[in-house]
Amino acid sequence: MKPEGIFFGVDDQPPLGTRIGCALQHVSLQAVGLVFPILVVAASDRPDLLATVVAVSLAALGIGSILQSLRGRMGIGSGYLIPCTFTAAYLPASLAAAELGGLGLVLGMTIFAGCVTLLLSRAVHRLRAFLPSEIAGFVVVMIGIILGELGVAQLFGALPYDAPAVRGLAIEHLAGVATLCITIGLNIWARGPFRMFCALIGIVTGYALVAILAPEALGRSTAITATPFWQLSWPVAAPRFDLLMVVPFTIGAIACMLRATGDIITAQKINATDWVRPNTTSIRSGIVADGIGTIIAGLIGTVGLNTYSASIGVSRATGVTARSVGTATGITLIILALVPGVPQLIAAMPAPVMGGALIFASAFIILSGIQIITQRMLDSRRIITLGIGLVMALAHDIHPHIFDDVPAVVQPLLSSSLVVGVLTVLALNALFRIGVRRSAVLDITTTPPASTTAAGAPGSGTAIDMADRLQTFMEQQGGSWGARRDVVHRATSALMETLELMPELTHGAGPDKAPARLRLSFDEFNLDAVLSWQGRPFTAASGIDPLSAAEAGDHAALARALIQRYADKLTITEDNGWQVLSLHFAH
Repeated sequence: MKPEGIFFGVDDQPPLGTRIGCALQHVSLQAVGLVFPILVVAASDRPDLLATVVAVSLAALGIGSILQSLRGRMGIGSGYLIPCTFTAAYLPASLAAAELGGLGLVLGMTIFAGCVTLLLSRAVHRLRAFLPSEIAGFVVVMIGIILGELGVAQLFGALPYDAPAVRGLAIEHLAGVATLCITIGLNIWARGPFRMFCALIGIVTGYALVAILAPEALGRSTAITATPFWQLSWPVAAPRFDLLMVVPFTIGAIACMLRATGDIITAQKINATDWVRPNTTSIRSGIVADGIGTIIAGLIGTVGLNTYSASIGVSRATGVTARSVGTATGITLIILALVPGVPQLIAAMPAPVMGGALIFASAFIILSGIQIITQRMLDSRRIITLGIGLVMALAHDIHPHIFDDVPAVVQPLLSSSLVVGVLTVLALNALFRIGVRRSAVLDITTTPPASTTAAGAPGSGTAIDMADRLQTFMEQQGGSWGARRDVVHRATSALMETLELMPELTHGAGPDKAPARLRLSFDEFNLDAVLSWQGRPFTAASGIDPLSAAEAGDHAALARALIQRYADKLTITEDNGWQVLSLHFAH
């Protein structure tokens, strides 16, 4: 059964026309990411290589998109429609490398970053405690902010020539504003193909306005000629390596791993009505595809790749999430890289038009990051971690001079707002883990709950207090551990049902016996609740349907059925006269 609003699910084969149309939509979004290799080429002072870099960049995007759509064969591919793009995570490091050692250093360090990503994929389970999903969400938010800042700079920045103007505004600026307005308008108010291809229509319209009203602007970066791909200047440069660039590119690789994790989880949730927890095998294979794609990108002559959050949002909005569209997208990109003139045409795209599209895409990315963060329960430690990380990252952009006097050896750690922000949250997350207990104990009174006690009977208030204490206990522990909200909610619901059964289970145990005791433990992968008491053993509700029990008015059977429904695993044992009920919830 497909989730609501999904017309073609992950395993479906849409009609050929639909696949081609959706592929072009994703290609139009990915083309916006070409601004990153274009900026890196500009920083390297090798404009003669621009057309070549754009051509190989299209091919790299195609290869990366195909790799992600694989179903984990040989441990490669997330198995979802997750096209690739060039990412802001590598942009600051790539710009610094281009200025320090030219394109050769950029390519060598990009290959290094891909190797780091592959190593991280092997350790993703062990690193989970130190790289929780709220940090992945933070990285996605920061990437969205960086994209938005870059988009504004591209849209409203000064142009390097005497541009034609209308009432003081350059034609290109007006075209960029038109790109943004048309894209937003179609996305909000249009239906059908116009909404599906809103980004493509906006970019084409902005490009056409510049071509008609200021055609000289298109030729300032490169001549738009139909040069065959085999006549382009390839290879771009010999890869080089520099120890000074290790930290910035490693941080970029970590950021890409976190973003890929968040994107793959988002794709899993979109494609499953009964989604409970992340598929770690799919995540690991997707990170492997990300690393291999980045290595290939460096080898053929461009910057690093990453999964594309905006494309995932578009696939959900259009209702087409078939992985076959990812393959079609990759093939389309590779074909475009081989068509004479297309790389030059894309390379000549006016900066304000790119800026308008980037601002639009940044909104989806920022929201995606916020959603990943809010999946977790956040206590004061985690709020402080994320808040200070965001403040430090923004301070880097707003007041860059405050980092001018730091020692040269520390400079690579302060190369960009993304690096500063990620290092801050990683350090604070590790620090604040000190003192957080991985288990907690709560004594539970066995007074019958108010729903089973006569009005005004003694003990009714005690039962209500116990339910409130249990609820507060679960919320406090879930927040301090950063557990997922849905997992804590299921565990709380199961324990509330168990609380309903306590008077029955402890009946006859005697007033001198100890109350029931709940021990809760968490290890980032599992949430376990162990309830022990003296009295009658818990009996499972085998084959009992909760709805049938509710209709029959059998509250005890209903509680037992719900407990088994909420828990992923239930174990009943006895230990020295104590009855033990163990409830396991996979995180």
